Amino acid sequence: MRGFFEDRVLPVDLLTRKHGVSFAGASMYVQLGRGLDYSWSATSAGQDITDTYAVELCGPEGNPASATSQHYHHRSECQAKERIERKNAWKPTVADPTLACSYTLAVHRTRYGLVQSQAQVDGKHVAYTSLRSTYLHEVDSIVGFQEFNDPNAIRSAQDFQRAAEHVEYTFNWFYADAKDTASYTPFPQHPNSVNQDYCISWNNKQPRTRPAPLAARERRGRRGGHPAGKTWFRSPRPPHDSYE
Repeated sequence: MRGFFEDRVLPVDLLTRKHGVSFAGASMYVQLGRGLDYSWSATSAGQDITDTYAVELCGPEGNPASATSQHYHHRSECQAKERIERKNAWKPTVADPTLACSYTLAVHRTRYGLVQSQAQVDGKHVAYTSLRSTYLHEVDSIVGFQEFNDPNAIRSAQDFQRAAEHVEYTFNWFYADAKDTASYTPFPQHPNSVNQDYCISWNNKQPRTRPAPLAARERRGRRGGHPAGKTWFRSPRPPHDSYE
């Protein structure tokens, strides 16, 4: 992990004395690192925040649906699927003599996410779609990262926990300063910890002490805490029925 401390390859904010790691698309803020007198990090939680829907297909102007239908039912309306395309192309260079070529990626999108496949359910034509709870809301988490980077906003473990509530991704967040350590889960519904003796194994499975119905909701990406060893991680956005 030597690279975490090499200022020449990782972002450094001389004004607030932050050092750490940034990722593509949010390089204006340090996501994992340290400030003048506090530090924070994360591990992947692996929580399931993606729902699968069987979306009933329909025909425009009241026509019956078929296996090739490009319309679907949404809130009592027959809407057209949106086609999204991306073209990738390349040509030879001095470093890479690969012959010039290109290809186009295409996918259909509905209000219930991207279409993965189509099938029949009880005689009805449906499209199976996949919808992540943070889909098209990725930039919302920038509020939390901005606060992580603001020494006026982060003055205690409790300040860090409140800032982490704005980060929508499925990470386990951990914080330490000269006085406190803390882990995060949303207030006030779920357990969290400050200054416990030690933290172990972020990625432990669901313990038997958690209610089964809640555990089931969490596996479907509902809002809920998930214990990990002796620490706790945050949860995704509330349930949804579209990406609006």
